Amino acid sequence: MPERYTALYLFIMDVQEDPEDIFEDLNINTGMVVTKDGVVHVKRRKIHREDGPAVEWDCGSEEWFWNGVRHRTDGPACTFNEGSTEWYINGKLHREDGPAFVWGEDAQWWLEGKEYTEEQFNRAIKLDKFLKDD
Repeated sequence: MPERYTALYLFIMDVQEDPEDIFEDLNINTGMVVTKDGVVHVKRRKIHREDGPAVEWDCGSEEWFWNGVRHRTDGPACTFNEGSTEWYINGKLHREDGPAFVWGEDAQWWLEGKEYTEEQFNRAIKLDKFLKDD
């Protein structure tokens, strides 16, 4: 894939069907790209924002990115308008205090990009706490 296909380009191409319709407004000073579906914040050609969600959809959904990957340390990296949440650290599904992926009644437990059953997750967290208490 050519280098010019940055994370922003791939992200927008994933959600937009007509390349002619991608940008409604581009503010070079703030790194804000306004699309027909929302706002995307960009830094150095990657989806990125340090003080809030990097992608803000008109429908109310938000996605946090850091240097082109989903990332947030103090809450879910993705919150969707229907109530679903996804927790990411450095682009990997990860959460230490509950399920990292919640869609309605469906919940999945992930640590550092690896999926666990709820029982395996609870054992892994308990073991981690035990090893840290030395």
